[in-house]
Amino acid sequence: ARSLDEHQNIVLDFDPESPSLLGFENAGRISTSQLIDGEFPAVDRLYADEYPIHAIIDKQSLIGAIKRVSLVAFAGQELTLSAGTADEAQAKEIIDIDMDGDDITVAFNPSYLIEGLSAISEPFVRMKMTTAVKPVEFNGQQEADSDESMDYRYLLVPMRFNS
Repeated sequence: ARSLDEHQNIVLDFDPESPSLLGFENAGRISTSQLIDGEFPAVDRLYADEYPIHAIIDKQSLIGAIKRVSLVAFAGQELTLSAGTADEAQAKEIIDIDMDGDDITVAFNPSYLIEGLSAISEPFVRMKMTTAVKPVEFNGQQEADSDESMDYRYLLVPMRFNS
């Protein structure tokens, strides 16, 4: 999808003789995709039933800060991002957030975090957490005080870090 030119038509090729093979052509590039038999992994079990910690953040502010720093700590109504471990931070940035739950420090691979946040179309993101090592669920929202959208859910496993 990232290599597609949105200003040109997409041609889909399908061969009834090979129903598991599909071709895509766009802007002079041809890609194929093959359906593989098997069971899709049971990802629903990775989502927690209850998230005691929620943070609502302006998505663009968060993405900009992540590009500069990488360790994420939630305390009160602030999100603190820092590069390296908390004791060795070389860069630090603070963003105001709407936070419910206990203070928590979570470390993410910045590339994976930016990739997931960039796929959320809404201007705000809700981060739902249980502990610093359990997967974090990301959902978009239109307003800081609106309900979260379930159209796209991103689940990211935090990295372990030495505090």
